[in-house]
Amino acid sequence: MSPSKNPYKDPWWERVVADGVPPRPGSHGVSDADTFDVIVAGAGAGGYVTAIVAAQGGASVLILEAAAEGGGTTYKSGAGMWVPDNSLMLARGRGPNRDWAIHHMARLAFPKVYDADAPNLGLEQRDYDLIETYYEHAATALDELRDLGFPLMEFPSFTGNYEAMVEYHSDTENGFGAHLAPMKDTGEYGAGVHMVARLEAMAVARGVEMRTEHRVTGVIQDADGAVIGVTATTPGGDVELHARRGVVFATGGYPHNRELAAENFPGGLYGSCAVPTARGDFIAIATELGAELGNMGEGWGTEHPLEQMVRDGEVAEHNGTYPGDSVLMVNGAGKRVVNEKMTYHERSKIHFVRDEDGGLPNHLMFIVFDRFIVEDETSQPNKWPDPNPSNYWVISGETLDDLAAQIAARLEGLSEATGGYTLKPEFAANLKATVERFHAFARNGVDEDFHRGETDIELDWTGPSHVENDKNPTMWPLDDGPYYAIIMAGSVLDTNGGPRASAAGEILRADGSVIPGLYGVGNCVASVAGAGYWSGGSTLGPIVTFATLTGKHLAAQPARELQAS
Repeated sequence: MSPSKNPYKDPWWERVVADGVPPRPGSHGVSDADTFDVIVAGAGAGGYVTAIVAAQGGASVLILEAAAEGGGTTYKSGAGMWVPDNSLMLARGRGPNRDWAIHHMARLAFPKVYDADAPNLGLEQRDYDLIETYYEHAATALDELRDLGFPLMEFPSFTGNYEAMVEYHSDTENGFGAHLAPMKDTGEYGAGVHMVARLEAMAVARGVEMRTEHRVTGVIQDADGAVIGVTATTPGGDVELHARRGVVFATGGYPHNRELAAENFPGGLYGSCAVPTARGDFIAIATELGAELGNMGEGWGTEHPLEQMVRDGEVAEHNGTYPGDSVLMVNGAGKRVVNEKMTYHERSKIHFVRDEDGGLPNHLMFIVFDRFIVEDETSQPNKWPDPNPSNYWVISGETLDDLAAQIAARLEGLSEATGGYTLKPEFAANLKATVERFHAFARNGVDEDFHRGETDIELDWTGPSHVENDKNPTMWPLDDGPYYAIIMAGSVLDTNGGPRASAAGEILRADGSVIPGLYGVGNCVASVAGAGYWSGGSTLGPIVTFATLTGKHLAAQPARELQAS
């Protein structure tokens, strides 16, 4: 095996859980009360932050969590939060740059209508207003959360080539420093496990009660139609609980609801990073009350090994990048169709693109790599999926023809799960031609087809390269066998479509009117990010911001008289 260049100056990710992994939170502060000012469904970041802020404002708050433990998908996350012109960024002397941030968000969120010269940049007024609200309030919301006891730091660079995480869309000059993360007591980066532990402690300190194994199944309304409580299933039977100021859903998306996924994602979803309770319960509850849905065909995109999703459904990791230089990806016809080093959200979209005949030529993709990728022992933050041939999702072949035959055989065994997906007859021949073309690009250091290795994020995240690679660290010819492959399917960290909500979390009808007493934050509602992924932390940045605004709004609401219709 060729020796590799190690691009990582300090493998700080090895220390993230060196002092232990905080457990998922269980029930806390449980009382016999059945009436509160605010009831929150869901104990991820959105639910916890809403509860903390509402309680800080004087409200009594109950969190109901469907699972046996809280934390939601946040617990599994990297806990990054993308916050343009945040206080740490400004302290470095970077920004503010409001125009860049608004244009950046609008362009990625609504690429089909974005027009830099049009009023509202071509966006509908409500979409533009939400983006503008996010910019105006995100930095303040994170500062306020820090002041309540949530230490923050800049999300560190993986390589150390930058002072902090590099911007995803290679606009490093403007976007650098926008990524925030929790900070542990040691002063080092904290992941989702630490974020949840900190939020739990903050909630407990403010008297927030949490009851696990309480899955909210519906809402209770008064004679005027205002939401004044919930029904929930528990191990001890169904219960009714009441809320004087409002009910907030923070229950995540719908990736584990096969019917909703099939309706909204071409070819459906085989699984997700999201916890199994992310089944879209809020969509049915809110639409029954007249809520308008938005962003339903979108999610925080990524890719996963097909076989792992078929076996497990919930996948702990996600594929940030394909590490190393001697690796490429082809579709079922044996052709490259995308830059393999592109960031995960943008790369994942290729799986759901229909051709002119309505087919899905890239429904499944195939990562092809060599011994260098398998045997390299460099500690990497993004080395997923694990390429070791001992893993059940890795396919091996002595030659490319053999590899193609082994892939076909593996797919035959997965026929029931894939609906009979097979390779195109020309796959083997095209694979060999594609590899040769890739080799020519690698020798010259220029990817003429997909421009691999031309952005800061690709160069920073690419992982180890061959020592002799002095042209493009993201590309190198594959060895002459054996070859390896992994079947990849499009997936999501979570979906991010659902009922439309105001900046204060109020659920809206199609005419823009509010469903009184009903709120939503996070991935269970239509995301401000639309089709985009602004950079790392585009999930939790808006979640924390709008949860803060929602919590403040609820704390300021008058108490309703609780008389069900």
